[in-house]
Amino acid sequence: MNKTVLLIALILCFAGCSEHKVPEQAAQEKGNDVVNATTQDKSQKAIALFVPGNRLGDIVLGKTSTEELADSLGTPISGDAAMGKAESTYALKDHGHQALLTVFASRYTGGEEHKTYLVEAIRTTSSRYQSANGLGVGSSLQNIRVDYDLTLLGSFTENDQPYKLYDTPDGVAFEIGDNDTCHGIMIHDPKDMATNTYLPMYADFSYKKAN
Repeated sequence: MNKTVLLIALILCFAGCSEHKVPEQAAQEKGNDVVNATTQDKSQKAIALFVPGNRLGDIVLGKTSTEELADSLGTPISGDAAMGKAESTYALKDHGHQALLTVFASRYTGGEEHKTYLVEAIRTTSSRYQSANGLGVGSSLQNIRVDYDLTLLGSFTENDQPYKLYDTPDGVAFEIGDNDTCHGIMIHDPKDMATNTYLPMYADFSYKKAN
């Protein structure tokens, strides 16, 4: 009898403790979810936005170094460096397929950072990066024209596909395919033309013929 009473008391005590712990645990888990979601939202906002002539995500022209890129993006799948210039290409996951992000950097020659390479142009085929109005890879040429003053510079091929290169005075260039859809974007210094970077990349780059 005593054992039975003791057993019932233990069960009731355990149930009472559980009732107090479960809501606390649920609240903690909910709190963690909120923190994680907030952190994720901030991270996504940081890497998604591009600003013409300034940055692509958290990669800032003239400020982000190739060392910092290695820390955030890992090991590039290809790269080259010579005569104070460096080029590195990274693979990105983009809605189930692989996209590319290529940075073009120059060696910084001031102060103690003379061995540091700073980004001077960025090109990507990832739809993760968009303008403030949601334009980017996958957008139509018609919609891009609404926001940007486009100038056709020339054409090139990549993986046997033809593309036209449109530049803007703002410091963002758009690669447009035969279906009039954006295939890639490049952020560059507004004082430089995008062809300065595309000419070394594509041997078949052809300037637009003068009318």
